[in-house]
Amino acid sequence: MGRLVLIYYGSFRRVFADDPKEVWLRELDATIRHELRHHVEDLGGLDDLNEEDRRELLRLWQEARELEEPEARRADEDGEGPADRSFRADPRP
Repeated sequence: MGRLVLIYYGSFRRVFADDPKEVWLRELDATIRHELRHHVEDLGGLDDLNEEDRRELLRLWQEARELEEPEARRADEDGEGPADRSFRADPRP
C-alpha cells in the first residue's frame, strides 16, 4: 500500500457533526500532523508516538472500565486487564 495517510470523512462526521468548521479544521490539522509524525518516526526507526498512543489507549480503556460495574473492575485487578495483554497500535508486525 505504501506510505499514505487516509482520512475517513464518515469518522469525522460522526464525531464532529454538530461542530463548526473551525473545529473540523483544527481536528483535521491535528490528525494529519499526528499521522505524519508516525511516518517520520517510522522512517527514523523510532517508536515514541506508537508508545504514546498505546498509553493513551490504555488510559481510555481504563476510564471506560471505571464506568462499568465493580465486577468488571475486579477482573482487571485479578490480572485480566489490558496491562496483561500486549497489543500494537501499529498493525504491522
